[in-house]
Amino acid sequence: MSRPLVVAHRCGSGVAPENTLAALRTAVREGADAVEVDVLPSRDGHPVVHHDDRLSRTAGIDAAVWEVDLADLRALDVGRWFAPGFEGERIPTLEDVVAALPAGVRLVADFKHGEERFPGFAARVADIVRPLGRRYATVSIQHAFALDLASRVPGALALLTFRRPPATDEEVKQLRELPPGAGLAMAMRALSAAVLVAAAETSRPVYVFTPNRPAELRVALTVGADAVITDHVAVAVELRGQLARGERG
Repeated sequence: MSRPLVVAHRCGSGVAPENTLAALRTAVREGADAVEVDVLPSRDGHPVVHHDDRLSRTAGIDAAVWEVDLADLRALDVGRWFAPGFEGERIPTLEDVVAALPAGVRLVADFKHGEERFPGFAARVADIVRPLGRRYATVSIQHAFALDLASRVPGALALLTFRRPPATDEEVKQLRELPPGAGLAMAMRALSAAVLVAAAETSRPVYVFTPNRPAELRVALTVGADAVITDHVAVAVELRGQLARGERG
């Protein structure tokens, strides 16, 4: 598998409605090595794939995901807002995504909330993704949650989100002292030489989000990161190939 990995952000939201099976299928066709999804619970506790806390942008419903039962979530159209050709696309469950994932393609699941808001959610998610083993990674701004969930899935990776660069030598030291095996999910603006050196010296994978313009992608693909998380899979895959062949593009 080529490095850096190309990870489809929200399943590849540049060309299909985000976090849907249509986007997943498109990302796979375009050569994604992994897909990234956002996970929230339905009111009856099922892990479903949706980015926003509320459903207003994608489904036109003024309610939070966790205020709606799974059966009602499944009835919502989350494709029409993106383009008429995607009308009828539904909110998938995490189980739907795992079942649709081709062999060899990895899954990265992002969680904005932790156990403090949804007690017991980590265990429920772990039961679903455990068969993926090393093909699974959890990413979260809630670092304790990411570490806990990854620990429940043998071989899984915990990616700890950072949205700004370390401002002091002490913050760089704290990166070095993170739990063994934990990786870094770094915003483009948070990347720095100090971060990359600290990650290399402590054998931490670095996933970069969310480079989308060609110039951003070129930087992200050449700085030594392990993966780039992008909305534009085809562009990233083509550029990675050009760089590997020594072409200017």
